[in-house]
Amino acid sequence: MNFLSLSKKFRLGAVAFLAAVFVAGIFFWRSEKQLPLAEKKVAAVALTKNFNSAAPSSAQYALFQKKPFAVIEQTGNYAWTTNDGRQPQFIRQLAHNEFEYARMVQENDTIYRRQLVYHKQTLSELTQHAMQSGEPIRELAVPGFDGQEFQVEVRNLEVAEGGNSGTFSGHIMGKPDSMVTFAFKNGREAFTVVSLAEKIFLSAEPREAGELVVKQFDPVKYGGGNLSCGVE
Repeated sequence: MNFLSLSKKFRLGAVAFLAAVFVAGIFFWRSEKQLPLAEKKVAAVALTKNFNSAAPSSAQYALFQKKPFAVIEQTGNYAWTTNDGRQPQFIRQLAHNEFEYARMVQENDTIYRRQLVYHKQTLSELTQHAMQSGEPIRELAVPGFDGQEFQVEVRNLEVAEGGNSGTFSGHIMGKPDSMVTFAFKNGREAFTVVSLAEKIFLSAEPREAGELVVKQFDPVKYGGGNLSCGVE
């Protein structure tokens, strides 16, 4: 099996999934106070109706902090934090508002792990540096869990003027049957890493600029079943 043998449904589903993740991350980046009160209450109640853990109050989000967790391991590219990102008490610290909290708790049924990772140099910064130096970006490192990095061979790169936003796709170095997609804008980033052979199913959404919420997802459940593992 090679990269091109992945089903059309799988490839399109992964791209659509990445776009949805990035848009969701941009949306939840807004502070709790920016959400209309009626919208916030309706969404939170609807999503937390059957949860065992009640959504936190608005007052708790007044203490929202960037980089809330301590670092346990780091490389030249990333720093991995402590705490189990699937536990409600830590989701409260990750979330910007009640709606995002409820969405992340609901998402727990479709993922195996969630970890906050800090990016030491954002892709926006790397792209701008590459444009200034005239050297194209041919490979990048993206994070897994607990200090793991995947070296990615970049095959397609589209960057907006100025280098502040763009997308790229490629595969894990030495694994042409894998697929990596990445989107970034003003320091906020999202990506997917999928390798059927290695059973790697990772995604990441932006929290704040330079902060990634990395997740290991169930390819059958996550995204409403939009990611199919079939081959042509």
